Amino acid sequence: MNEKKQKPIFVLIGPSGAQATVLIRNAVERFDGKLGIIATTITRPPRAEERDPRAPAGRERRFVDDETFDLILREGRAVPRRGYGPAAARTCIESASIAASLAPPVQGAICALSVSEALDLRAAGYAVHPIRIMPIGTVREPEARPEEPDEGDASRTGVDLGTHYVIHLSLSRPNGFQLAASELTLYLRNVLANAAAAYT
Repeated sequence: MNEKKQKPIFVLIGPSGAQATVLIRNAVERFDGKLGIIATTITRPPRAEERDPRAPAGRERRFVDDETFDLILREGRAVPRRGYGPAAARTCIESASIAASLAPPVQGAICALSVSEALDLRAAGYAVHPIRIMPIGTVREPEARPEEPDEGDASRTGVDLGTHYVIHLSLSRPNGFQLAASELTLYLRNVLANAAAAYT
């Protein structure tokens, strides 16, 4: 049994404005070294907040040029996918990034992906636990980023996510984020405890 592949990978899926990235950072902080972040490899220049690899935004993506990206694919170092995004910026999940995020003492890893990316991870044999973030209320739509398409809505993509956990994020309540973050923490803790008991 590959222990790392049995460790849970929590994949947050939601539309733009669902605050998945903030929920991930909050969860990683709460679990104090026991929850890793899987970095996505992407072919675009880093934004200002992503330039420091020690900062949360800098740990969530690895930035490469097109030549390096093509080499990663040719050498089979990425999780097989059905597509690699539009020409403006392609993304992939490197096997090395997954392995690094699951290295001891980490008990599991977390990331934000599209539905199809989550299914690709599951097809590669990883213990994927999809978590759909469902915003309730109004939210200002962020500026569109065509290089990072939102595939979080299975009804639009035609991809069936299968069994998954759902967290409702109330955007109109002052404590809506705190309630969602607490629910996520409880779910993560339960899954991690069950997984640890299974492979120890």
